[in-house]
Amino acid sequence: MYLMLYGTILLWSISGRNVLEMYRVSSDFQAKVDTPCALALLTNCLQEALPDRNATIADFSICLKAMGMRDAPVG
Repeated sequence: MYLMLYGTILLWSISGRNVLEMYRVSSDFQAKVDTPCALALLTNCLQEALPDRNATIADFSICLKAMGMRDAPVG
C-alpha cells in the first residue's frame, strides 16, 4: 500500500513539473502572439497544412503570418 502511495506521489510530481512547464510556454507564446488560443490555432494550422509530413520553419512562418503575427525587426 505504501509503495503504491509513494509511486503515485512520484508520478504526480514528475508530471506536475511537465504540466507547469507546458503552461508557462503556452502563456509566453500567447503573450507574444497576442491572439486568443494562439497555440491551438498554430497547431490546427500546421495539422491542416501538413497531414503527411513534418513541419519546417517556413511552415511555422506561414501559419504565424496567417494568425496575424508580424515579422520582428532585425537588429
